[in-house]
Amino acid sequence: MVKMSIGKFSPPCHRPRRARHRHLCRERKVLHPRRCPRRPRCNLQKKTRYQDEVNAAIERKLKTSQHRERQKSQQRQSNARIKNGNAKTNSKTTNFPNSPQSTELYQQMETKIAQLRNIYQTSKSNPNAETKERYLSAITLADYLKHRDTVIHDGGTYQMEAIEVYHDALNTLQSVWREMIRDGQDTRQPTIDIENIHPSTSNYQSLNRELFLDNPSKSIEGLLCATHTNLAKTYFLSNMFERAVDSYDECLAYDTSYMDALTYRAQAYIILGRYAEAGRDYSRVLEMDRDRIFVDAVTGLAKVLSAKEED
Repeated sequence: MVKMSIGKFSPPCHRPRRARHRHLCRERKVLHPRRCPRRPRCNLQKKTRYQDEVNAAIERKLKTSQHRERQKSQQRQSNARIKNGNAKTNSKTTNFPNSPQSTELYQQMETKIAQLRNIYQTSKSNPNAETKERYLSAITLADYLKHRDTVIHDGGTYQMEAIEVYHDALNTLQSVWREMIRDGQDTRQPTIDIENIHPSTSNYQSLNRELFLDNPSKSIEGLLCATHTNLAKTYFLSNMFERAVDSYDECLAYDTSYMDALTYRAQAYIILGRYAEAGRDYSRVLEMDRDRIFVDAVTGLAKVLSAKEED
């Protein structure tokens, strides 16, 4: 029988397994094997591709904001020169010599727009101003804004303003037209004798004779048709082709044979892919246009025929 000494073994322990192991080792004076120390984490962050992209985006945003600030400061300087009457700018001092703002034509047109806008706002705010003066000043301003955007190609800066002014003029013209209808007056009577001034108008009928007149000489319905047509052309330049067609339709409600509206409505039909309707409008213009004023009707009809052949 094996004799066991009492001091070699400790009494049973009720501690957890790991704690019991430490307790036994402590009593037996056994040292734990030294564990491998963990490798310290590196605090240096390596540059990643994502961080590079973020830094590049921040730099681009900073450069864009600086560029916009420079443009705003240049615009403020040009406005100050216009107010002081110095319309001429030195192209050598500008940072963008090839921009439209650096041309003398641009400054002249901006000065003209400021003058026409002042006349329009004065007539609109003056309650004693005549009704004719109000709608004529509005039409003159809107026509010049449309003309300016066709001459200077900078994204159509004044297109929305021209549309707003055209609508204002149309509201005034329609109220005058309703009053004349109620009083039994002739709404197609121009202020001058057309046949004596323009003998060529004898070849045309209805409101097409007023195509050769300026705005103050036209009748109320002639002004309505011309204003609706110019509004539709502005919509066309703004790529709002459906609204352009609607405005042409409102013009043709006063005169179904108004050649200016028929010609340019056909152009909008071509953009929208409505070739049959475009062909009908061009054919009507060619039948009525004896002097071939609207040459676009010939080229437009050729486009319609070629598009039908491709289909």
